Amino acid sequence: MNAKTEVKQQLENRKQAVISQNIKQIIGCYADDVRAFDAIAELQFTPRSNYQTYWQSCLEMCKMTKFEIGQLDIKADADTEAGIMPSEALLSAMRHYNMQLAQAGVLKAGEGQKPSRDGARIKFQQSKPLITDGPFTETKELLAGFYLLDARDINEAIQLAGNIPPARYGSIEIRPVRELQTEQNSSGSQGA
Repeated sequence: MNAKTEVKQQLENRKQAVISQNIKQIIGCYADDVRAFDAIAELQFTPRSNYQTYWQSCLEMCKMTKFEIGQLDIKADADTEAGIMPSEALLSAMRHYNMQLAQAGVLKAGEGQKPSRDGARIKFQQSKPLITDGPFTETKELLAGFYLLDARDINEAIQLAGNIPPARYGSIEIRPVRELQTEQNSSGSQGA
């Protein structure tokens, strides 16, 4: 099994453990001396037994049957459009938070994007593509990066987004991702 397949399998196992509320499987991946970190001091736990107690109380409060996937878009600004990389301190904070998201099993994908000068737009006019090379001047509509996370609902997505280090310097747009219906479309007719 390659690393990508193994990570996908671990994420799926984690998701299923939470949905089925299998506390042993949820806590099983943590070391005994784990320190569960959160920006709120009351949500920082050590050792694993205390974290397990916290998880049990959370699972008692919410019955999950489905995870929604939320996409968090990080807006571009003058610096990102100029190709200026974030400071080493911000990059380090981002790597640390990304690791926490991955260990929690919620990080599905996330990438920074190059400036719009390196991109292009395709617009169709009368079924014919019109290609415009970057850069694009409307920076308020441009993205500097994105995260794709598993979140129970919009409230959890907002909480996760609020801790993303670049959020302190700009804005993050949060949107659910549409799931394509493979067996039945939303109108109830059979799909392909």
